[in-house]
Amino acid sequence: MYFQSVLFIAITGFSFTRGELWKYVVSITTASTLWPFIDLGTDDDIYITMNGNWNTLTLPKFLLDNKNHDDFQEGHTDVFIWNDEPIGRFSLAELCNEEGTDDDPFVVKKVEIKIFNSNGSKITHVVFKGKYDLGWKHCAYLKAP
Repeated sequence: MYFQSVLFIAITGFSFTRGELWKYVVSITTASTLWPFIDLGTDDDIYITMNGNWNTLTLPKFLLDNKNHDDFQEGHTDVFIWNDEPIGRFSLAELCNEEGTDDDPFVVKKVEIKIFNSNGSKITHVVFKGKYDLGWKHCAYLKAP
């Protein structure tokens, strides 16, 4: 299932040099519920993989985890920041829960991805809104419009 993209900004005409690192900022908002016995958050490991338009470069799978913090709690937004190789203009991300169980829902309400080049210029800003259950070994595919 694809999230519905509600905002997409891509800057064209940028370049990079070998060895350059770009900054990736991913914000994930976990859904919340009014039901008292259902928790839509998770303690499972959640990974993201991103693709861009430069030679179909795919970043290695990245574990979304802030050390010493309980990530993905119901109704909270968690922000993950790391540096990695340039991918060019964002085209697709895969957000996966590789260890959940059938009876342990993890429902994502919003995903925001920002990519900055080494000079700090924003290359991509995309926001996906919707609800997707990343429970037992499920993935969400976040595709640029």
